[in-house]
Amino acid sequence: MFTFDIIRYIMLYIDSSTLNIFIQYFFIFLVIIMNNSTFFFDIDGTLATYQKPVSHQLREKLLYLKIKGHKIFLCTGRGYSDLPPNLLSIGFNGIICSTGAYLRIQDKVIWDCPFPRPLLLELYNYLKELKISSYFEGSSFIYRAEQGESLEKQFPPIDQLLLQPPSTMDAIYSVTFHLKQAEELPAITQWAQAHHLNLFMQTKLHGDILMKECNKAIGIKKMLEYLHLTDWPSFGFGDSPNDIDMFRAVNTSIAMGHAPTEVKKAASYITGTFEEDGVFEFLEKFE
Repeated sequence: MFTFDIIRYIMLYIDSSTLNIFIQYFFIFLVIIMNNSTFFFDIDGTLATYQKPVSHQLREKLLYLKIKGHKIFLCTGRGYSDLPPNLLSIGFNGIICSTGAYLRIQDKVIWDCPFPRPLLLELYNYLKELKISSYFEGSSFIYRAEQGESLEKQFPPIDQLLLQPPSTMDAIYSVTFHLKQAEELPAITQWAQAHHLNLFMQTKLHGDILMKECNKAIGIKKMLEYLHLTDWPSFGFGDSPNDIDMFRAVNTSIAMGHAPTEVKKAASYITGTFEEDGVFEFLEKFE
């Protein structure tokens, strides 16, 4: 009788739009409690930032997911050498770095797609010709290429790397560039397309260049295939344009509340902002 009263209350007093949202969230709740699932998390603006680490309550929630038998993964544009130790200490089941160009499980690299040395040199010389400052992200270090703009000095200059023999050179998976003005973008976009490279803009003046075979969707697909988890329900959390590929690769996608409109439109759900601990907010509904 109690159950019937609840159902009658829902049908009579909750409007159709609210009821639809209730049914959707209830479905996700059933998926999580009845099945082991995979969870893919962007870092910057989703789990943490350079200034603010992952919150204590979210850290505990991620550990709880692991205890319950779910698999959790980082899926980030950052290079492996740029991952914060306090985040790695959570013990993710796998890591997708450099926007899908570098996949790692514990100490094993299961797939990667670095720049071939000739193409890397050509890209470096092109950015130098345009006087565009950039960072070259490797598996061991981040290298800086200053072109009239002061970059962070803790990173070694890329010139030192390019002088090394190919056999000892650190592989480069992603190049992050910083434009001085938006008018510079069409030329670099055209160059990237002509060389069959992927270009992702994170802001109007800041973007990433990778090999054509690399994006977050490809990284997720390869990770799930390697671990034989392709049949598990999958969730993806992100806030940036490069997360749209991730959203297309998972069953359920969650955009952060501060994400650009294009990212929100690509998502299944929208949660709170990073400052509101939106990832925790979403996961807390299904404890």
